[in-house]
Amino acid sequence: MKRKFDTLRETLDEFAQQDEFPLLVLGCHSESLAYVLNFFQALEQTLPSHLVAAFHQPFHSPAQWIDAILEALRLQLEVITSERAAKGEPPPPALPMDLEDGRCPAPERLASLLRYLASLLPNQADYRVVIGLMPLECRDLEAFSALMATLIPTSVELPAGVSALRIVVWDEYERAGLRTALTEQRCAFALAYADDFSTPALTDALGTDAADRDLPLAERMASLQQLAALDYAYERYPDALDKYALLHAFHHERSQPELEAVALLGAGDTLFAAGDPVGARERLQQGIVTAMACKSLPALSNLLTSVTDVSMALGLFADAESYADSGTKVAAAALNPFVYADMFERRGDAELAQGRSGDAVASYTRCRELCRTYGHYPRWYTALEKQAQIYAQANMEPERRELERELAQAQALEQGGGAPT
Repeated sequence: MKRKFDTLRETLDEFAQQDEFPLLVLGCHSESLAYVLNFFQALEQTLPSHLVAAFHQPFHSPAQWIDAILEALRLQLEVITSERAAKGEPPPPALPMDLEDGRCPAPERLASLLRYLASLLPNQADYRVVIGLMPLECRDLEAFSALMATLIPTSVELPAGVSALRIVVWDEYERAGLRTALTEQRCAFALAYADDFSTPALTDALGTDAADRDLPLAERMASLQQLAALDYAYERYPDALDKYALLHAFHHERSQPELEAVALLGAGDTLFAAGDPVGARERLQQGIVTAMACKSLPALSNLLTSVTDVSMALGLFADAESYADSGTKVAAAALNPFVYADMFERRGDAELAQGRSGDAVASYTRCRELCRTYGHYPRWYTALEKQAQIYAQANMEPERRELERELAQAQALEQGGGAPT
């Protein structure tokens, strides 16, 4: 799998830096676009002098898609304008009228968008704009492919106005409509690249890497770690346990306690999912000791989360409370506000299971405060629900109604994309 992703990374990087081809047609399954998009956006770090723009808005129709891109662009321009004003610099150029005019044909608006993005460069001789047209959802593949086909250069010379553009266009892997068009038109100014990043293909690649004796041993074990996680995800628990045992032994022999703790975490989670909470608790406790010895806060945080859940399942509520309390401290030290909030909810669950409703309310309240501050909506909702149940059972109607108002506020914030205050 590493080699697949290395090839993808190198392809994008080399395309962005070359000056011969303005278009790259990239074939993959739609469900794999998230992988591609992550590597594409990483160009911002590797090529800081380039302007990198990824447009992944859902595609329902050509006009709707251009409108969605335009709205995202407007928001970005507001930020750029504000930043430039603070530096005493002029604002970026105004958006073209034909781009904003929904009555114009979508291909003309798309071409206008590309020209406008190029105009944002300091100069088009020395700088490049790398554009990704990759809708994470596409409801009309034929319409999308037809719109993208208008970008394929058809002249025998490099088209005017594209020298600063590097455009990456998604093409559905199986259908290969755009890649076929490139071949049929014998296009001299476009490249094509395709690979299968589906789960079965990545699993096969991981298996190949893990068995490849020519690869460094550490790289092979990293592939084995990912295979173990896939086995766990697909409920192949005996296979996952075998791999985690190999990983634990490998890292233990080489005095790599942080990775050893990660292997113990994987084994513990797998045993718990397979119906062996006692065995899971033993592995997780081993992992906690190992992670504490090497002061690995990320591993320790995950181990405490898992052992809290296992202890609750075993009815060991006092132990669960203790682990959750430790988890709040570790998450705070690791500067992870989301796990910090999660552990307060778990502590509340353990306190409630011991009949200490007042303590549980205090823990849920702290969880809600953190969720409000950091926009951790799923945990905010569950903490509100649990605290509301306590108030309902205690006939505390004013307090329960206040939580209902907070729930409505949280839902409005999440739906509106606003930041909690």
